[in-house]
Amino acid sequence: MKSIDKVKQDYHLFIDIQMSKYFKSQKKETFDNDAEAKIVLDEIVKAYNDIVASEHLKLDNLNPALKINGLIRLKLILVR
Repeated sequence: MKSIDKVKQDYHLFIDIQMSKYFKSQKKETFDNDAEAKIVLDEIVKAYNDIVASEHLKLDNLNPALKINGLIRLKLILVR
């Protein structure tokens, strides 16, 4: 069983990666307002729950570089 600290690390890593990708795609560094932040973060958390959470055991077996690469390569369509 995966420790809660490992789950939280994967969760925060995924959110950080996806937020960075969103900001880069929008050519900005921060959200314009709370509404935008809520929409984007809700989509990221939903994707985490739907896609990543069920793969925790597989993520445990990857070295950190492969895990990060896999999370970066995951394509999300974030609506703005």
